Amino acid sequence: MGEFGQMLEQDINLRTAYVLKEMLLRGFTTVRDTGGASKRVALAIEEGLFPGPRLIQCGKALSQTGGHGDFEPGLSGGSSTSCCGGHSKGLGRVADGVPDVLRAVREELKAGADFIKIMVGGGVASETDAIETVQYTAEEIKAITTTCKQMGGKMTTAHAYTVEAIRHAIDNGVAGIEHGNLIDRPTADLMASKGIFLTPTLSCYGIMVRPPFEDFLPPDGKKKNAQVMEQGLAALKIAHEAGVTICYGSDLLTSLHALQTEEFAVRAAVLPSQEILRHATTNA
Repeated sequence: MGEFGQMLEQDINLRTAYVLKEMLLRGFTTVRDTGGASKRVALAIEEGLFPGPRLIQCGKALSQTGGHGDFEPGLSGGSSTSCCGGHSKGLGRVADGVPDVLRAVREELKAGADFIKIMVGGGVASETDAIETVQYTAEEIKAITTTCKQMGGKMTTAHAYTVEAIRHAIDNGVAGIEHGNLIDRPTADLMASKGIFLTPTLSCYGIMVRPPFEDFLPPDGKKKNAQVMEQGLAALKIAHEAGVTICYGSDLLTSLHALQTEEFAVRAAVLPSQEILRHATTNA
């Protein structure tokens, strides 16, 4: 849903209805949006205003300054919207320090977020953070996860690629990990023992560098994309063998939504089809 950050409200409404209808026609009856969608969209579907899958959404994801959700220009002075077709700002919001993150998480929950997503490590699309960075302090993450539990028992999931970022999230109360491409076996064992779910998003890395999407990422983003793509399938196999609960996700934005079923084929390189179907059905 992050494609809508720069559009007029009437354009957002029209495109939202189309995107969600197409997802339903592809066979997805429930979808989870981890940055950009709102409760109003979910309610519109429930009320029958337009066809679409049941929508579980987090509002805007939370990021520290200089984190994966901070799309303001860095040292390059380049455009803050150079990634993702120019619509990256719709994905999240920046909040720093315990008082600020408390306000942010409370505002998102007040607006109807079904869960909260936080950025605890570097990402592909953001300019200023290397994949290896660890983001948010323990105090900030604990403030978020505790508030989620207090305000309706909501869960928190975290964007994280590396072992350090994943463990930082788990140690401070996060219940799910998005991506996890650089996970190792001890960390996967920890996730399995604690019931932490993992949502790999392997299809997006190949899609974002092939025609006609080869300009979807800026040059620095392409380098980081290659870094995480190389180990994605190995990470999926490690998590499966450790008994981690694995869910289905694609991380596809803007017009890339139409290719969300490619994730099935990508995962089939290392796992049997029936297991991948569980990712998208019973594990969800």
